[in-house]
Amino acid sequence: MKEYISTVPDYVVEKMPELEGKKGFDIQKIVRGDIAFVDSKSSPGVQVADLLASGLRRLLRLEFDDNEVMARALGKLLLQEEGNKPPIALVAFNGQSPLNEKLATVVRELILNCRGILK
Repeated sequence: MKEYISTVPDYVVEKMPELEGKKGFDIQKIVRGDIAFVDSKSSPGVQVADLLASGLRRLLRLEFDDNEVMARALGKLLLQEEGNKPPIALVAFNGQSPLNEKLATVVRELILNCRGILK
């Protein structure tokens, strides 16, 4: 997995200076690299990742009947990054990052309920 991680490119840092020197997934390396797409039916790990990604997408779009309950439940399935950083980072590409009150509450619940990494 390390071969797919590189320093954030300059054109991104120009828009988001706080990312200078940070690392992240290089999508070009992932897409052009030697990767295999598997059918989630044959891989329990991929099924779990699919369910979690789908749940997070629906949660961030506030599509559940009780989004706060779902945020607490999904948060328990997430791990904090090293240094107790939140498991989710929201990025706005339009130069703004307005979160309405409902979404801010959901994200806060998600972060409060995630688990720490043991070191």
